Amino acid sequence: MHSSMAWFAVLFLASVALSDLDKSPTIVELFDNIDDEIVTQQKQSDAYCKLSQIKNQSVLQKALLKTAKSEEHVQVPLEKALEIAKQLQLYLSQLTEEKAYYLMSKLLKAEQCSSGSSSLHVLQMEIRKTDCEWRDVRDWGSDTACKVFDKEKAYVCTWTGEVEDSRVTKNRGVMCGESSSNLFDTTDYLCDRLKYSTTDMRRVMLATVKAGKSSLKVYSPPEFSATVSEFGTHFDNFTPNEETNKALFNEKDGSVDRRTMAFRRYELKDGRPINPAGFTGMQGRGLLPRWGPNIFCTFLVTRGVGDDLEVLTVASDGKSLELPKMYVDSQETSALTMKLLEEMYNSRAEDEITREDLTAIVKRAMKKSLIVKLGFTPDALNTDNSWMETLMVQIKDKKKKHIGKVDLKSLTSKGVEWRKIDNETKQSLISTLKSIVGEENLNETSLKIREPKKNLKTLLNAIKYGSYYGTAISGLVLVGAWITAACTGAVVPIAAALMVFLSFAALALYILLHT
Repeated sequence: MHSSMAWFAVLFLASVALSDLDKSPTIVELFDNIDDEIVTQQKQSDAYCKLSQIKNQSVLQKALLKTAKSEEHVQVPLEKALEIAKQLQLYLSQLTEEKAYYLMSKLLKAEQCSSGSSSLHVLQMEIRKTDCEWRDVRDWGSDTACKVFDKEKAYVCTWTGEVEDSRVTKNRGVMCGESSSNLFDTTDYLCDRLKYSTTDMRRVMLATVKAGKSSLKVYSPPEFSATVSEFGTHFDNFTPNEETNKALFNEKDGSVDRRTMAFRRYELKDGRPINPAGFTGMQGRGLLPRWGPNIFCTFLVTRGVGDDLEVLTVASDGKSLELPKMYVDSQETSALTMKLLEEMYNSRAEDEITREDLTAIVKRAMKKSLIVKLGFTPDALNTDNSWMETLMVQIKDKKKKHIGKVDLKSLTSKGVEWRKIDNETKQSLISTLKSIVGEENLNETSLKIREPKKNLKTLLNAIKYGSYYGTAISGLVLVGAWITAACTGAVVPIAAALMVFLSFAALALYILLHT
């Protein structure tokens, strides 16, 4: 009796192990948990979201200062530029929260953005402390009596605002800090490099700021939060503050998960989330749908093998390959399932497949998926209060048993379709994956998946062959028990032997069907 109970326990453990492969997605995390102290040090020492997993700072700078296609811009004439800069001196001095008055010691760049008729300007200038107080200069209406302290530190300021003729009409944002080297070289255009995505807004950004509070003299970035129609109702149409905060930050807020996968917790200031990676030169929600972390998911779904391998892509007439990607409100498997379901349901080739049937297919596929959590993502859309976090879902259906048996035919450019992988699309796919995960992380992903699956496979093989041998041996014991029962009339031995045999047989059959 004890032996039969033991083998029932083995059967249960085997079913649990197999169900772990069959019913739960594999989750891999490719980011370092960063404690509050390290995050604080990074915010002080680097204005560019410098994280441990980012090896090349120049790559991050290009992400934040997105290199857009060159647009029309005008170099401001020197006389006009000097006039604008002089108007900014009192404004900058007040923002330092000191009594001292700061004077421009060097004009670095001055540009008029977009076109000759635009009022948006960007200036970069160097300022130094003087022996005057800014209140006195304000009252005097002149700074001719002020002398610059030669031994005082110089601060480089990047300013953006609106100018009519030569008069400053609006200050949008400014950032001043110590800098031993300039972020921009002589061939860079501030209007292009500081442009915030597709908007007319410009960031304010410096070269790497040295550690210490005094290194960042002025930081007053532009404010921007878009009402993005493409998100529908799925965006935060409010501005958080301490008095009327409409969101539960760092928590599960209804259907919206406002927790971050890359950090323990993020700080709040005046009711707003603070980007744990540091300054970006832009405050507000920007073009992102949520305050705080925004989860961006990419789906890598394939069916078939070899020459019949196909990948799920966004419908396109061209040769470029684009994987389905979208914002999601939660990292949970159920939320990811619903997003993929919507994409496929709207692009299904046959009306015969019902939503219920497709839901069951997608749920089954998600149970066999690999979810790679990449955490914080240095992206051109990030702001001081809103940032991107990325995850990728991979589903393979080599034998077209679940998601691969659904035929797709997109009628719109926003739909999805199956696309055969040839040499050209293969290289495009590899490049896409490297841009999402990174070449180093691709190898790291493989290692992190292989080890636990290898251990589980070893366990299952041991149970598998043990069940086969056990079935054979217990079968012989059962025959002996029948003979004993025939001779002695004892029923207990044959009942025990039968139970052991059935336990082994059931275990062997279960493993045979599920491996």
